[in-house]
Amino acid sequence: MKNKIFIILIAIAILLKLSLFIFAELHAPQAKFLIDTKWYLDSAEGLADYGAFARLENSELQYEFYRTPGYPFFLYLFHFLFKVPLAGIIFLQIILSVAGAYFVYRTAALIDPRLSKLSALIILFDPAITIHSLLLLSETLFLFFISLGAWLFIKYLKENQLSALLWTALALVAATYVKPISYYLGFFLALFMFVKLSRTNLKKFLGHTLFFLLIVYVCLGIWQYRNYTHFKRPLFCSANSPSDVKSYGLAGKYAREGNIQGTLPLHYYSQETARCLLELLTNPGSFKYFNSDPLKKLGKVIGYPWIILVMIGFVAGLTKIKRETALQFLALIAFYFITTSILAAPEDIDSRFRIPMMPFAAGLSAYGWIKILQNNKGQANF
Repeated sequence: MKNKIFIILIAIAILLKLSLFIFAELHAPQAKFLIDTKWYLDSAEGLADYGAFARLENSELQYEFYRTPGYPFFLYLFHFLFKVPLAGIIFLQIILSVAGAYFVYRTAALIDPRLSKLSALIILFDPAITIHSLLLLSETLFLFFISLGAWLFIKYLKENQLSALLWTALALVAATYVKPISYYLGFFLALFMFVKLSRTNLKKFLGHTLFFLLIVYVCLGIWQYRNYTHFKRPLFCSANSPSDVKSYGLAGKYAREGNIQGTLPLHYYSQETARCLLELLTNPGSFKYFNSDPLKKLGKVIGYPWIILVMIGFVAGLTKIKRETALQFLALIAFYFITTSILAAPEDIDSRFRIPMMPFAAGLSAYGWIKILQNNKGQANF
C-alpha cells in the first residue's frame, strides 16, 4: 500500500469520526449517555466531592465494589478537575482511538512491516470502535491501554529488555483498572513468555516472568486490599466473583434457564457457545444511538461487509501462524478475550465485547489477507 494512499485513508477515517462527532453533538447530544454512563459519572463525582470511589445513594456514601475505577478516574481528571465538558471528553476519546490505531500500527510493524498499514486501518475504520468512541463508556480508554501494552510486549519479545516488560506490566495494570476483563491476562502472558523464551536462558526468563507477575498483581492487589477493607472480600471487583459468574455467566446458564426440557447440557452449551461466538464476531455495531434512521441503515449496509472481510482475514491468519511467536501472541490474546467474553456475559454480548480483541485480531486479519493475496497473485504489495 503506497504511503500517499495510506495517509489519505487515515485522513478519511479521522474525518468520518469527526463528522459523526459533530452530527451527534448537533442532532443527538443525548446519544453519549447510556445506562452505565450515569454510574461512571456518579463515581467520578464522588471522587471529586468525597475523595473516594463512591456514590451518594439515599443520602449515604456507598463505596463502589462492582466495577473498577479507571474510567471514573479519567472522567474525574478531565471533566471534574480540568473542567473539560462532556463533548470534550468524547473528542479526547476520538484522539485515544486514533492513538490506539497508532500503537497497533507500531505493533504490526515490529511483527512484519507488511502488516502495519492494514492493521491500523482496520482499527481506524472499525464501526464498533468508532461508535463506542462517541459514547461515555470505558471501551476506548481500554483499547488505548491494551494496544499500548501489545506494542510494548512485542518490543520485549524482540529485545528481551526488562524495561519494556516493566512498561508492559504497567499498561496491562492500567487497562485492567479500566475494565476487569483483563484481570487474568497477566497469568497467560507470563506463561506464554516463559514457555517461549526460557529455553534459551531459563534463569533469566524465569526471573523476568516472576518480575512481570509481581508488578502486575501487586499493583492490582492494591485495589483488592481496598475492597477487602470495605467489604471483607479480597476481590478485584464483584464482577469477577464466583457468585456473579454463576448468576450471569455461561457456566450456570443451563440451570438458570430451568434445565430446558428435552435439551441435554452438552447440546445446550454447544448451541449457546456458537450463538455467542457468532454474535461476537459478526455484529459490526449499530448507529441506533444517534437518532437517525438513514445513518442506522447506512451502518448496516457498510458494517456487515466490513466485518465479514475483517473476519475472513482473521480466520485465514489463524490458520497460517505456525511457529511465529509474535503471531501466536496475537492469537492467544484474541482467544483470551473471546473466551472470557463468552464465559462472563453470554446474555449481553454485542459488538462492544469485540473491541478488546481488535488490536490483536487486526494484525491477524492483515496477515491473513496477505496470505490470501499471495496465494491468488503470487505476492502482495502492502
